Amino acid sequence: MKKSKIIGSIVGIVVFVAMIAGLTYAWFTWRSSNIPVAGNSNCFIIDYDIGQEIGSASDKASFDLVESYDEGQAAIVTLSINEKCVGMKGKGVLYLNTNSAATDNAIIKGALKYTIIKKVGDESEEVGTGTITTKNKLKLVDNIPLDTTSKVTYEVWVWIDGTIADNTYYKANYSGYISAEVTQVE
Repeated sequence: MKKSKIIGSIVGIVVFVAMIAGLTYAWFTWRSSNIPVAGNSNCFIIDYDIGQEIGSASDKASFDLVESYDEGQAAIVTLSINEKCVGMKGKGVLYLNTNSAATDNAIIKGALKYTIIKKVGDESEEVGTGTITTKNKLKLVDNIPLDTTSKVTYEVWVWIDGTIADNTYYKANYSGYISAEVTQVE
């Protein structure tokens, strides 16, 4: 009698577990079929023209103390939408990412600066400037409007302002890169 109760209990437990697993699977399948999934990754184009890095872990950027951004080092990115994606619009964001392991603390004390130049066709315009005082990711330009008729290029210049830098910047290393994101808008 005890043996038959044990076998009955085991069979009951196995059947109960199978029912729960089946119900969970059926619920998950029903729920997942109601989630709308759509997208097109072939429409947004982010092109790092000359490379996105300013120095690297193995080859740190070398800066002189200068008075103007165009004497520093630049990374270039172009944002656009594929012309085949008719009617699509997007918004872009441009970032400066500092490689914290390859950047010395001595270089982020107030004279390391960035300047952003926007180029559309033959037109150029300075759209931002600031000081790099952290190794965190910096948002440089937000809400960059994109459509199939426009192509926008950004030059991100990094430079040491020689008018305010002192001896602490001597032989200090910097390494960073630019990145961009684009999302579709209605």
